[in-house]
Amino acid sequence: MELASVIGVIANLLFGMKSFPQIVKCYKTKSTDGISIAMLLLDFGGNIGCTYYIYATVKFAVVFQYVNYFLATLWLVILFAMMFIYNRNKIT
Repeated sequence: MELASVIGVIANLLFGMKSFPQIVKCYKTKSTDGISIAMLLLDFGGNIGCTYYIYATVKFAVVFQYVNYFLATLWLVILFAMMFIYNRNKIT
């Protein structure tokens, strides 16, 4: 495997897991204070756009990237849910 491919795989793994530490922190503290909804929306839109781009241009050659963007989007959906649940408790 070429060095560029190894770096690409590592970068994809890191990208796919980037929100996971935030999810763990929010779960432990039961708070989403400090998380920007704008950042989540922009990140979510970027993930969906990149997934479509990969599908439209590369087809099935890079299945790993599909899984990676799916995981990144899943983490964002979990963060959205946490924001809704934890912030709802503050309002009532």
